[in-house]
Amino acid sequence: MIVVVDTPVWSLALRRRPATLTAKEQTTVARLATFLEGDEVIVLGVVRQELLSGIQNDAHFERVRQHFRGWSDQPVIIDDRRLPRALQMIAGRQASPGHLLTS
Repeated sequence: MIVVVDTPVWSLALRRRPATLTAKEQTTVARLATFLEGDEVIVLGVVRQELLSGIQNDAHFERVRQHFRGWSDQPVIIDDRRLPRALQMIAGRQASPGHLLTS
């Protein structure tokens, strides 16, 4: 199974102190660790960029950057036939984000 991990999950694991996590957040981080051990995680370039752009401390930035060094960026492709759906989402209409991404 391939797992795409979104920014909030990486942020919990890489930017927060474990002692500050709620029980639910600790479970989420533990599941991420399980996926990482199974080599099931792919990293989207936009997720990597979001994580790195929010880090203020240079040393922390470098640690996170090094953490992601082993993964190449997985491109996000929006199917042109579904572009009107994407525009509806941006406009705030009902649409499901899962219908927009293909790889």
